[in-house]
Amino acid sequence: GRPVAAVRQRSQKMIFESAERARLQVLPERAGHMNTGIRSAFGRSGLKAFLNYFTYFSNHPELSSGILRKNWRTAPPLSVLGYNPTEALLSLQAGIDSGEIISYSQLYAQILKKLYFTHPEASRMAVDHNQALNLKNFKFIDESPIDLPFENRAVRAPRTFQEFILQAELQEALILHSLKFKNSTPYQYVPADLLTDEQIYQRFINLLE
Repeated sequence: GRPVAAVRQRSQKMIFESAERARLQVLPERAGHMNTGIRSAFGRSGLKAFLNYFTYFSNHPELSSGILRKNWRTAPPLSVLGYNPTEALLSLQAGIDSGEIISYSQLYAQILKKLYFTHPEASRMAVDHNQALNLKNFKFIDESPIDLPFENRAVRAPRTFQEFILQAELQEALILHSLKFKNSTPYQYVPADLLTDEQIYQRFINLLE
């Protein structure tokens, strides 16, 4: 949009070209973190909309398995945490539909209890922080006077401003696609640790199509 176009050239010059002149480099294994406002994306009470996004994102572990970033110690996809989360996700969907889960903080508590576990390679990492999607602000958003972000940690550190825009547009597209579903999004268990590089690449191409 116009706001992005207005700062595109300036940001490229002041941030990325200045860094290049200073001989600073973005290393391939380094991460970027992308923050998205919870209310901006899903509204004040969009529990089903968010869970659909969460499920849809989890259906595509290729995003955090090499396409954008791969560091399972600090940003693992759901399918490499050592169990099949299908039943847990179904219980969360049922809890929202039945009215048992009525707030973002309640949903987050159930995600932390039933879905988020520490990756085997990251025994000393904080389980509520070091996930592909960091949802800690869901604890506070219900009572917050301002919007608060959730964090996608499976993001590649951009080398140019255009790369930043492309990743932001992908995040927006995933959210908008999830908002189209009136019913709960089915979860597809795909253990990312069993995917080959070719399968990861092809799954991403299929997602874009």
